[in-house]
Amino acid sequence: MKSQGPRDIGNIFDELMNMNIGGMSSNLSIRPSGIDMYEEDDEVVYVVDLPGYESDDVEITVEQNTLVIVAEKEGHRRLDNKTRRLRIPKNVSAEESTATMENGVLSIRLPYNEDSEKTQISID
Repeated sequence: MKSQGPRDIGNIFDELMNMNIGGMSSNLSIRPSGIDMYEEDDEVVYVVDLPGYESDDVEITVEQNTLVIVAEKEGHRRLDNKTRRLRIPKNVSAEESTATMENGVLSIRLPYNEDSEKTQISID
């Protein structure tokens, strides 16, 4: 069997979280550690632990009902890359969403609305 080389455990976890098994997504109710989700007033809030990352290292996009968070930075000897794909309610407004990052903690607020198209969210 041919070795694929070292793989980042976060990427392996992402692959497992996004697998499609028997027509059912494996990420229906499982959240990776370091990610909290809750509802507050008329919005859904995601809080993601990204220690060592700054807001310039992170890109957030929303496409249909998936929140995609990509964090990249160059480490001592390699590129450190984390990607998270999270299901979100279909009725949130990505255009009115906000994100903040403080001390390696990313907070994303997605207000409820009728539309959900692909939009990039800037970090303040």
